[in-house]
This record gives sequence, C-alpha cells and structure tokens, in this order.
Amino acid sequence: MSGMMSAAQKKRAQSGDAILRFSDGVKATEADFATQKPVVLFIHGFTADASYMRELMHQFDGSGFASFAFEYASYCGIDHAARSLVSLLTLFDRKGTISSSKIVLVGHSMGGLVARAAVGLFGGETFVRKVVTLGTPNDGTLQGHRIPRYMAYWGEAVGNANPRGFDVKGESARQLIKADPSPTFLDRLQAVPAPSGVHYYSISGGKTQLDFGKGYLKNRYINRYLQKRLEFLNDGLVSESSSDLSRPCFSVCAPGCTHKNSYVAFPDSNHTFLTENHEVAQTAIDCIR
Repeated sequence: MSGMMSAAQKKRAQSGDAILRFSDGVKATEADFATQKPVVLFIHGFTADASYMRELMHQFDGSGFASFAFEYASYCGIDHAARSLVSLLTLFDRKGTISSSKIVLVGHSMGGLVARAAVGLFGGETFVRKVVTLGTPNDGTLQGHRIPRYMAYWGEAVGNANPRGFDVKGESARQLIKADPSPTFLDRLQAVPAPSGVHYYSISGGKTQLDFGKGYLKNRYINRYLQKRLEFLNDGLVSESSSDLSRPCFSVCAPGCTHKNSYVAFPDSNHTFLTENHEVAQTAIDCIR
C-alpha cells in the first residue's frame, strides 16, 4: 500500500505543492495577494488535501479575511513542506506585497508544525505575523508503528484517500512519532528561538473519541487503543500537553503563546471538530484580529 497514491495526492506530487484561493480552489497568483484584506493561509494536516478545512476558511472569509490554503504532499516530511511554503511565499513577494503587510498561518494538526517550522527554521518570519495551531502535536504524537496508520485512517475519514500516509517509513510519519535521527526534527524545532515579531496561539479540543472511517469494530478498537495510551485530557488523537504551545517547555520556540481550551464547546471538540466547530473558528478569528 505504501507505493500507492490517491488521485488527489498523485496530482499534488506531479504538479507540486501549491497555494490555492479559497473562493474557487484555483492556484493563487501574485495579484491575489495584493488585497486590502488581511491574508490568512490555512495548512492541512496528515491528509490528502485541505478540502476538509473549507468550513473554517469560510468563517474567516466571512469575517473580512482573504483566505488561502497551502496544499502539499503530506508524507514527504514536515521540513520539506515548510521549505516549500516559504519558497512559494518568496516568489509571490516579488513586489514586497506579502512581507510589507505580513500574513497569518493557521495550521491544523501536523499543519501547525509546518507553520511553526516555516517561521522558526526556514525564514518564514519575513512574511508571517501570527501563527495559530489547532490540535497540533507540538511535542509529537504517541510513538509506535501503529500510530501513522491510525493517523492515515483519520486523514481519509475527513478528506480524500491518502494511501502513502500508511507508510510508517515515510518522513512525516517518522518525524511525528520522533523516529527520525537524533536530534529529532521536533526537538530541533522546539530548541530554536522564535523570531521577534511573530505571535503564537494554540487551540485544543477535549473530546476523546474520533471517527477513523467505516467499521464499528475498527473505530472501537482504535479509540480504545489510543485512550489507553494517551493522557487523560486529549482530543482523541493528540494529548492536551502536546497541543498546548504555551507550556514552559515551548517558551523558547513560542514565547508568550496564548492557549485556548476554556471555550464552551471544548468537551465536545475532538481532533476533527476543531476545523468544524463554530465557536473554535470564532475563537481563532479573535486571536488574529
């Protein structure tokens, strides 16, 4: 299965990573960034594409922001995606449009790590003023060969098929479970001092059950497996301590981060619902105004 790709990921692999307009899903142009509206760029997680984030983008779009999505081959490595994103922003900034006004990055799940890496490791602070992470495993996920498979099941449940995600030897999977060479990518990301002028926000969920696709027994087994190993407070896939970027252990890489987990819908928001819940969307919008 590791040699297979879904149609969405095959297209992305062939045509390269891309920044898409929310309005029509077409690849953005330099002119699209010449807008009076504040620009927000959404980054999907361990999924085939950003289609599952459209409701979240709709909320931002309706609140006066210009919404874009960064779509990338999610199995190639978090660092690879971050470098690709910064490269695209650099090309779109020929006239200084982006660097002069700066944008906001909103990353869900692994997408938050892509956002943080772009800013912290690859010079993205030139273009970014704020980073918002939603259910991001800032300190990694559970370890073990089963975890990438379960993340891939989740990714297919919320979006298009992503067979490459099932490869436990894939670079993104290795980085998420800290199975890459020491010092691991996440350890390096945590150790790098945050650039000045970039503000961080993290939002987590507290519902400890997820949909991993069709099959009652499969869902029951995976949820029980994860809950036996995750700490008490989690969103069904990522622990609260990993999502909370305001913890002291992240004070170097995300100083002054504000964490949001006291909203009313917190107990009902799992890893998936963080991109669908109305209150979460408006909470994120308040963070970046």
